[in-house]
Amino acid sequence: MLVALPVATILRQIYAHGGIRGIYAGYVAQLWRECPGNFVYFGSYTLARDALPSDHGETQRVLLAGGFSGVCYWLFTYPMDVVKSRMQADKLGQGRRYQGFVDCIRVTYRELGVKGFFRGLTPCLVRAFPTNAAAFGAFEYVKYLLDNNSKPLSMTLN
Repeated sequence: MLVALPVATILRQIYAHGGIRGIYAGYVAQLWRECPGNFVYFGSYTLARDALPSDHGETQRVLLAGGFSGVCYWLFTYPMDVVKSRMQADKLGQGRRYQGFVDCIRVTYRELGVKGFFRGLTPCLVRAFPTNAAAFGAFEYVKYLLDNNSKPLSMTLN
């Protein structure tokens, strides 16, 4: 039976076994994923939304551009996400497998080759389109509700 533990308890356990390094495991890889990844994410959304013809309707443009931007984000950042996840799943303390960010990349490549950085990409991309289409649809709708000057989304797909 799974039992949900409070975050403070989990942090104490991680700190007891790995110190501050354990709490921040994978942080450098996450920065390497997020900083350029968010540029790609929001940039591709804006470019796609502006490139789609206006006869599609604003809602369809937002949903298509949002889905497209999610796919672009994961295509661009997935290898670094693999590195981050491997570092976070690494043992703490003495049994640690990776000595750091670059070592994790080196070991992953040596053991699995380039393909190792893309394991699991397909289900991620299948999830990315609808998830990000919904996220940007919600974002634009809330933006409309908060700003009377923006274009309203019709919330229909005609």
